[in-house]
Amino acid sequence: MHTQSKGPLLNMIKTPLLYRIMLFVLLFVLISGVTGSWLIAQKKLLFPFHFGIYGSAGKVILFSIISFLLLTKDRILGIALDRPTWRNFLWGASIVVNVGLFFFFAPGLIGSSQFSDAPVLSLLTHATLWGAGMSIVLAVFGWKYMFQVWDRFRKELVISLSLAIGFYFSFQYIFKLWPYLSGVVLVAVSNMLMLTGFQVQIIRPLTLLVPGFAVTIGEYCSGIESMFLISVLYIMIGCIEWQKLRFKRYFLLFPLLLIGMFGLNIIRVYGIILAGVWISPEIAAKLFHTYLGMILFMVYFVIFLTWAYPSLLQPKPGKEQI
Repeated sequence: MHTQSKGPLLNMIKTPLLYRIMLFVLLFVLISGVTGSWLIAQKKLLFPFHFGIYGSAGKVILFSIISFLLLTKDRILGIALDRPTWRNFLWGASIVVNVGLFFFFAPGLIGSSQFSDAPVLSLLTHATLWGAGMSIVLAVFGWKYMFQVWDRFRKELVISLSLAIGFYFSFQYIFKLWPYLSGVVLVAVSNMLMLTGFQVQIIRPLTLLVPGFAVTIGEYCSGIESMFLISVLYIMIGCIEWQKLRFKRYFLLFPLLLIGMFGLNIIRVYGIILAGVWISPEIAAKLFHTYLGMILFMVYFVIFLTWAYPSLLQPKPGKEQI
């Protein structure tokens, strides 16, 4: 008789650490959505002032977290998370202060044309974004926990950071495939809209027009980021768990995993367009430029860990199979 091996990440389901990670992701998405939407609306600030470097920051951070959890496996659960104290709430207040300072400094850049025209103000504006990010980390996890993680898993943190940097730069090459995926999304979404009673017009190459609303299925609608992210993480799981893998299942599941991720992205784009038609085009435009895709990725990945991941591993001998 056999029992199914759970694997390292599955053991974290329903633990305080997972809840803290989810809170971190939600706060990061919220702050990124507020500041990022404003920067995108002010188009002249995004690249001349180097704010464009944060474009894939959410995916890189998420990759770092998951790769770190894979490398530390169950050992990370050995570090206890303290209950929130006044210090956590103080760091939470620091998030609000940094976001407020961002909106205090950033409008001053509108009168300049590039970073070198206002270097001090540009650095201060960038510093508020970094300060908000660090405040989120400390508000959610606390200094004590982060110090213990650094002290015990310094090597794994360095490896995760190195992998994240590699992920960021290698993605620049994979990212060139986005027009092909965007074309598929365009056709799929237009057919879904027509099936639900909308009049749809496609303006080549990638613009979709419905009554009162038009959207271009650009790079961030293609789903390339999430598909590349889940592919790299899937390969990492295979490398770490190779001694326990059921290889046939592992290779057969991979294309299904990608298809599911791509399908979820199509549903996301379809839902945002409905929001543009039924609610307001402005809301839809902001949703396209938020980390909504990252939240859906997290949900999808947790479902994968819960239902599919255990079946990839060899059962442990000598116990009842479930």
